[in-house]
Amino acid sequence: ACSGAEPVRAETLDQFTEYFSPCGFRRETFMPAYGLAEATLMVTGGDKGVAPIIRHVDGPELERGRVSLVGAGEPKARSVVGCGHTRMQTEVAIVDPASFRRCPPDGVGEIWVGGPTLPAGYWERPAETEETFRAFTEDGGGPFMRTGDLGFVQEGDLFIAGRLKDLIIIRGGNYYPQDIEWVAEKASPAFRTGRVAAFSIEGDSGEERLVVAQEVERSFRKAGEDELESAAGSLRRAVSEEFDIEVALVVLIHPGGVPMTSSGKIQRRACRQGLLDGSLEVLWRSDLRHGGEAPASPGPRVTGTDLEGLRPAEMRRRLIGLLRRQVASVTGAEESEVLPDTPLGSLGIDSLRAGELTSELEQGLEIDLPSTLVWNFPTIAQIADHIATQLQARPPRPRVPA
Repeated sequence: ACSGAEPVRAETLDQFTEYFSPCGFRRETFMPAYGLAEATLMVTGGDKGVAPIIRHVDGPELERGRVSLVGAGEPKARSVVGCGHTRMQTEVAIVDPASFRRCPPDGVGEIWVGGPTLPAGYWERPAETEETFRAFTEDGGGPFMRTGDLGFVQEGDLFIAGRLKDLIIIRGGNYYPQDIEWVAEKASPAFRTGRVAAFSIEGDSGEERLVVAQEVERSFRKAGEDELESAAGSLRRAVSEEFDIEVALVVLIHPGGVPMTSSGKIQRRACRQGLLDGSLEVLWRSDLRHGGEAPASPGPRVTGTDLEGLRPAEMRRRLIGLLRRQVASVTGAEESEVLPDTPLGSLGIDSLRAGELTSELEQGLEIDLPSTLVWNFPTIAQIADHIATQLQARPPRPRVPA
């Protein structure tokens, strides 16, 4: 049972095996493989009767282009499936796409393919043929065909990490869109699986901002504004918790609206272009978070002195108002979206925004707050209660005579 999906997922192999094992299906029947039309299909594949090889790697390290093996239960562990080894005199090289140097064994790079199965090039497209089929490594190896795919080799087996051209780079971190899509599509029952595109657009300040375009199930085509906004909030929260990045824009698409190839692969660049030129049929979209751009005005800063002597109920009310303004400022959300019991994760707040918020509060209220404030107290109401308890326990400061 050859599996050449993009990508081959360990979870899918597990689920398929569990479902069909009563019928006699064995895990060893699977043969994950990697190939593409430009190599007359097959590049690598597993061996008959051998179960797929799974490696568990550190997700953040993989985003930095390094392979670090970890235990299956480790935080941020990511499972990657081996796509087998080369056949028929085919050669695979893992190459830095900028320097053309071969990558070390623990490095992620572009997959280059060489050998007698390669065609001469693209029909009547000499420039693209030269760029794709005439690549040489820095040490003179080649010619190779550049696949545009990212991966690494361990003990002779090829592991796929993502697509070079689809790679999302935010604040220096490399994020593979299929990983974000996998988390996003599971965030709500309103979403269709396998029908989501993650990509980035450039903000006004030049910083890349993450966008997730997700198809909804047919039963949700006529869903109300509140239902769609709730589903988008679940998506934002899931991505933020898994990758610690903010989804700047959530776009919900009518069923069948995400561009796909004839073989069923997501066309992320076409989806991005459709969003930018207005040709993408959008059912609902969130407001674009400001991210690294100029924040909204936070309003007058409330200080610890302003809150002294207030009754607990009034102090809590004032704190909630302050927090709503500050959260709206650092996330770019409208203040009307930021309600006392709204999980801050649903607003896409990441560690950078959480740090900004905590710093603002510490300076304004002149108190010490934990760096994990937003994660320990995930709603404004909970943060307000925590701060109120600290302020009420602090002895009154002597007033300085005028």
